[in-house]
Amino acid sequence: MSIAPGGPRLPGSARRRWHRLLTLLAAAMAVLSSGGCMVGAGYLMYAHGWRASGLAMTAGGALIFTAFTLTPRGRLDARSPQTGVRTHARGRGGVVRLPWKPRVGLMAITLAAGAAMVLAGYAALAWSSVLLIPLVLLGGLAILAAFVLLAKY
Repeated sequence: MSIAPGGPRLPGSARRRWHRLLTLLAAAMAVLSSGGCMVGAGYLMYAHGWRASGLAMTAGGALIFTAFTLTPRGRLDARSPQTGVRTHARGRGGVVRLPWKPRVGLMAITLAAGAAMVLAGYAALAWSSVLLIPLVLLGGLAILAAFVLLAKY
């Protein structure tokens, strides 16, 4: 380890692991915040109507797509000719592009998860708070399935 002016520096592999851990932690926080926004949107839908809940739904959607962007992809397509090390296949601008079928599936699962979360917030106020936990768990399992699908590609 070398001592840099800003403090001790980690070796390359430890730095990559630490960066990956922080990235996954940020993605997890974005997912949890998105779920909270969607449940809050359901609450606002019941209490104040569609207009008020639309802003919370927009924020929840932006957070979940931020989490998708932060999640590392699992598919390694190419080997570098110089080193023989596998590298991520990247599209234009260095962004990993999914084939269209997984993208459609990912979008459908994400919309279903968001709908379950919004319904949970609405149901907690309109009918019974007993429905809140099962619907939130259903939405959480759906978004977990979306992340599993994303990690496969």
